[in-house]
Amino acid sequence: MEATTEVKKEIVRGTTKTSSRDLESHENTQREYLETDSWLDIPKGIEEVFGGQGFKLGWLRIYMKGQEDHKAVGQKINEGWEFVTADEVPEMTKGYGYSQAGDRFDNCIVRGDVALAKIPTHIFEARNNAGVERNREMNEAIDRRLQSMQDRRMPISNNSHSNTTVGGRPTKFAES
Repeated sequence: MEATTEVKKEIVRGTTKTSSRDLESHENTQREYLETDSWLDIPKGIEEVFGGQGFKLGWLRIYMKGQEDHKAVGQKINEGWEFVTADEVPEMTKGYGYSQAGDRFDNCIVRGDVALAKIPTHIFEARNNAGVERNREMNEAIDRRLQSMQDRRMPISNNSHSNTTVGGRPTKFAES
């Protein structure tokens, strides 16, 4: 009787190593892992489903230095965030191999020290707009203060401007 074998070629520290293994004696007991660039990526399909229900998804920090971060979690809950449970997105429970059992985040989607949470879109946008408005008012107040302190011997002018260039930068110098 002839045994079936598989020969695999693999690179080990810059050299090639050939090994054979009896196919009948090898059982694949490894858990399934998802192929993704970042384990914090939220699949577009899930974002669309929650968006259609009027929610925005995000990752919230729940642990710091191995201990539950009660202050951050409490603040986010007061802002309107709710944790997404494994029942709501069973497809995100597969393949990550992490479970923090025995605490209040047991049924949540947890990745390391963050958990997936949802917030109603209108609350998220209102908080975001309030932050943008607060920053704009602060910048205007700083500009007004600088203009009020102006002296004719050393005038203050606001000639600043932002320029963002993405790709396509010239590679040669302009010829004179």
